Amino acid sequence: MGEWLKQIILLVILATVADLLLPTRSMQRYVRVVMGVAVLAAMLQPILPLMRADWADRAAAAVEAELGFDTTSVPAGKAAQVANVMADQQARTAQELLAARLADGIRQTFGGPAPDVTVSGLAQRDLSVDVALDASQSARAGEIAAWVAGELQIGRDAVHVHTR
Repeated sequence: MGEWLKQIILLVILATVADLLLPTRSMQRYVRVVMGVAVLAAMLQPILPLMRADWADRAAAAVEAELGFDTTSVPAGKAAQVANVMADQQARTAQELLAARLADGIRQTFGGPAPDVTVSGLAQRDLSVDVALDASQSARAGEIAAWVAGELQIGRDAVHVHTR
């Protein structure tokens, strides 16, 4: 970082000196353009390596070298296990978010208190929804089930509505 700043400062000083030494106006314009491009190139120098296609691999290798971590020592089974745990957590979070949005949508569309909604099977693409309504809304159970099925574009048989 220090070398980079020194390089930029030296280029700016060189550009200023060159600008002061040139006697004619026409030459000053050309020198200013060339020195401006040189200063811009010097400023972009640390960023340009990131534009290459393999920058992520090289950055990961640099971090691994700095931390002394060897990814080849991680067994393939362990990596797959971590990936499965992460996928399960992601699916669980998505199901919880979908359940919260459905509960809010039911409350806004049909009124009354928000129901308890549970969504399952999202990761396996076998979606099912369980809606626990307040007793005051039990008469609208069929409408709510049809609304949920329509919103999620799933079969009506995948939506189970009951009272608490």
